[in-house]
Amino acid sequence: MPLRQQAAESSLILVEGLAPST
Repeated sequence: MPLRQQAAESSLILVEGLAPST
């Protein structure tokens, strides 16, 4: 997996962890 893909997933995980919605 390219670094960009991993970074994108990390971002989503962080966002969901900080502000879980629904």
